[in-house]
Amino acid sequence: MKGFNILVNRKRIVWVDIAKAIAIILMIVGHEIKNVWISTFIFSFHMPLFFILSGYTSSEVNNSKKLKRNVKKLLKNSWLLAALMILLLTVQQWILYKDVNIWQDSLKGIFWGSNFYGKDGVQVSNVGVMWFMFAFFWAKIIYDSLQVLLHSNKYNGFILGILAYVSIIFSKYYWLPQALDVAVVAAFFMWCGWYIKKFDDKNKFNIPLSLSITFFWIMCVLAKIHIELATRSYPLQFVSVIEAIAGSIVIIYLSKKCENLNLLSKLSILGPHTLAILCIHHLDLYWIWWSKFINSNIIAAIIRLFIDMLLLVIVLWIKKIYKNIFNGNYELFNK
Repeated sequence: MKGFNILVNRKRIVWVDIAKAIAIILMIVGHEIKNVWISTFIFSFHMPLFFILSGYTSSEVNNSKKLKRNVKKLLKNSWLLAALMILLLTVQQWILYKDVNIWQDSLKGIFWGSNFYGKDGVQVSNVGVMWFMFAFFWAKIIYDSLQVLLHSNKYNGFILGILAYVSIIFSKYYWLPQALDVAVVAAFFMWCGWYIKKFDDKNKFNIPLSLSITFFWIMCVLAKIHIELATRSYPLQFVSVIEAIAGSIVIIYLSKKCENLNLLSKLSILGPHTLAILCIHHLDLYWIWWSKFINSNIIAAIIRLFIDMLLLVIVLWIKKIYKNIFNGNYELFNK
């Protein structure tokens, strides 16, 4: 999938697609469910998991040439896509309400890349879930650039961890444009994904360690602690970050187990399309129109999940038709 992780010329990893599918489904559900226990469970890992999976699956960047190539891909598949999605959501708002300055509001949303800005938390209504794409763009650049500068990734976690901690403290008072303060924390998550893979490759996740990680995560959830990157909520500061890492490790383990179960392995079908689902979720008109017609959070979550998945099917169907037509014309042209 372009955008969330870079898997160039590689066979897709089934359990990674399962993990991404779990995270994207929970993202949709988590935006509507208000139950504190369900929300705590979902937000304890779901968005950090995407960053961790990116670090897990991405190859190391050891020269400036590869860095430049990655930046170009990221610019097209993450930053420009996020800017386009903000513009489209602004157009939707203009069509429904008219009292919207399309270009001014779009530029404001693109500049801040967050749903709020400034010391007083002024709301930006057209960013939505695109904060993630801006954070991903800058996080990947920070993460890759550090590898090139230091010619190694082994000790970068120490640097990124310190920067992430400083960013967490700073975000209590001010949010940076382009969600850059979140990007620093996300870059640390990416490094954790890389380190988890190294640990995984050497089979160091023994039973005592795995049980300890799971126990810590469960205790944090029971204590109603959860990270929320979009709103810069970091309960007990770095504790919520560690909780997100622990929760992600558990989901990674469960996803690997699901790979061997026929029914649950079907979730991997959604894995390659999580970016498309994110964009559909952003533009499904729920927040700016039809949410007012639904009083139940549970019903809203079910309906929105159904609609977003239905729209995905339609998008993939249109894409298939377009591809068939294009390929057919191309073959005809070459006869």
